[in-house]
Formats: sequence, structure tokens, C-alpha cells
Amino acid sequence: MRKLVLGLILGVVAAVGAQAAETDRYALEKTGQGYVRMDKATGAMSLCAEKDGQLACAAATDDREPQDSELAALAARVDALEKQVAALQSGSPKSAELPSDEEFEKAMGFMERFFKRFMDMVRTFESENGGSPQKT
Repeated sequence: MRKLVLGLILGVVAAVGAQAAETDRYALEKTGQGYVRMDKATGAMSLCAEKDGQLACAAATDDREPQDSELAALAARVDALEKQVAALQSGSPKSAELPSDEEFEKAMGFMERFFKRFMDMVRTFESENGGSPQKT
């Protein structure tokens, strides 16, 4: 019986404590159109108006949400840039890695085609001008 009474007392004390914490969680300010309620824990705001003797609250639009998401994106970019700068300063940047064999062969193929065409143009120019370039 004693345990039951003690359990009931502890339950009531916990409920009263939770209600007191909940009461301290919000701040209410009177405005010209009604009240503004702020949740001290989250910073969320609500606009409240008296209707039929009761307070009716609706969540205020939060203009900070787009700013907060943009700040988070910018913070991620700054972190990535700081890592990149640290890699460059350490002397082992990712961009200094050698190309793969396939990339190297592809680049060499482009260069080879370029020089062949260039040499063909030089030969065509020489044949049109009597075998050697004219000196000025």
C-alpha cells in the first residue's frame, strides 16, 4: 500500500514538474492585433488571437527557413573548400593525379591528328610557293 501511495505521489510531482516546465517554455507578448507566442526551446513563433474567450494560435510563417537552408549549403561549400585548400597546402592535391592510360592515349591521339594536319598544311603551303617558304 505504501508503494502505491508513493508511486502516486511521484507521478503527481512529475506531472506538476512537467507542467511547470511546459509553462516556462513559452513567452507570450501582447500586440495590437492579439498576442505573439514564442517557444523558448525552438524559437518557433505563433500568432494568437482571442476568440470566444479562448486564445487561438496559428504558426507564424518562418522567413528564416530559406535563410537557414542557404546558410547550411554555404557552410557545406566552405567545408569542402577548406578541405581543398588544406590538400593544396599539403602538396598532395587531387588535381595533380596523373591521367589514366586511356585518357593519356586519347590526348595523344588528338595531338597526333593535330600535328599531321598541321604538317599537311605546311607541305601544301610549300608546294604552292615553289618548295620553300619565301624569306622577307
